[in-house]
Amino acid sequence: MNEFGSGSMKKINIINYTILSMTIFSFIMLLFYVNRLNIIPLRYCYIFTFLDFFLILFSLIFNKFDSKIINYIGMFIAVVVLLMNSFGIYYVKHLDKFLDNGFTGDIVRSSTYYLVTSKNNSVDKIDDVAFNSNVYYFNLGDNKEEAFAKVGNYNYMELNEMDDFFIGSINSDNYLLVEKNNYNLVFNEVEGYSQDNFKVIYEFDIKTSSKRNEEVKDVYNVLIFGKDFLNQNDLTLLVTVNTRSRKVLLTSFQRDYYIPTYGTQYSDTLALMTLLGDDTVRKSVGQYLNIDIDYTITVYTDNIVEIVDMIGGIEFCSDQAFVTKHAKVLGTYDDSKGDKVYIRKGCQHLNGIETLTVARERKAFYRADSKRQENCRKILISILRKIASSSTLLNYTSVLDSFNGLYQTDLNRTVITSLIRDILSDGEYEIVEQFAEGYNTLGRKHQNKWGGYVTYPNEESTKKVRAKIKSVMAEK
Repeated sequence: MNEFGSGSMKKINIINYTILSMTIFSFIMLLFYVNRLNIIPLRYCYIFTFLDFFLILFSLIFNKFDSKIINYIGMFIAVVVLLMNSFGIYYVKHLDKFLDNGFTGDIVRSSTYYLVTSKNNSVDKIDDVAFNSNVYYFNLGDNKEEAFAKVGNYNYMELNEMDDFFIGSINSDNYLLVEKNNYNLVFNEVEGYSQDNFKVIYEFDIKTSSKRNEEVKDVYNVLIFGKDFLNQNDLTLLVTVNTRSRKVLLTSFQRDYYIPTYGTQYSDTLALMTLLGDDTVRKSVGQYLNIDIDYTITVYTDNIVEIVDMIGGIEFCSDQAFVTKHAKVLGTYDDSKGDKVYIRKGCQHLNGIETLTVARERKAFYRADSKRQENCRKILISILRKIASSSTLLNYTSVLDSFNGLYQTDLNRTVITSLIRDILSDGEYEIVEQFAEGYNTLGRKHQNKWGGYVTYPNEESTKKVRAKIKSVMAEK
């Protein structure tokens, strides 16, 4: 071989070895992240390791030949493996970060509070509130003292009913300290009150932190809340998971399902009970069903619009044609502000706002709440299937990032990774569904403060629901 050819081969070898070194390093890094992720079943890890190792070995062997063509083939193999490993590292690392952010560490929640007064009051900001003013407060819970400290040193008086303030304060200089969702809810639920008669002169946030439930069980119950823009529970779904029998039981409840409220003498709807805190709802449902609820997931339904649009829409199949009574609107229940959605019998493609509108719909059906719960389950399954499809791969990281504002949970990482690994290893779980039946009538809600329609549980249905949950939990 001449001097030129020898020098050329030497350069090729140097390039080859450089690429091989990078490929081996990427292989080691990918193994590290896959092991840390702890989702991929061992048999798939073995297959991947075997293929990656032998491709690198072939590339190394090809590099030993004197033929440029064979050297180039070895270089090509190394580059392909390097690119595959790099993409793998990118996706696995991003998923690892997503799991850490969503399922590890303390749970931080933020609540917004208002200081409210009559629109006729000349005071427009908190700095001008007289030091001896009366400040009424309603349902501040454990954040009461911190809220007082943020507002200032005034004459604080607790209200048993928020209505008392709105009835007597239209032309007064009194003030109300209240959580934002409670304040907005009054004007949505109670006729005769106008938000135009009052003004917010001070707004602040309080953050609270709680420990994550790190327990891991073979059988566990997860309570899922779907919250609307007013923080009401539009959807309440109990998920019973038995990893021994590989079965999942979905138990749906109507939004106005009326059960005793834990720690109080009153019953309330699941929609309004949440204003006392999700932990109160969890304890109330657990007490009513005589089970332990291990974890909760809170889903903010308005954010579903962003998720569905991010994944390119979903397929929704209906067994009947209908036009939604709700309009395609966000942040309001005023259906005069948007168009309705026509759903034909069969399957159709829905974008984000159409999906949310269908998920909210119940007035278009005879069995309103049960049909609504059924549609919500269909939508949830369609979203999960679309996320898992190959079409989502290209914007995979964007989809994961969009989940950040969608939910909040005390589920821990070990439970999530174990369940996913189990599904990947042995296929899907059997999914069984049931619905807690009830009948609609007038009753007292929001802790006996407001009248309105509630759904009293059907006694026979309740017995069957409890028995089915117990049965699934006991399976081996």
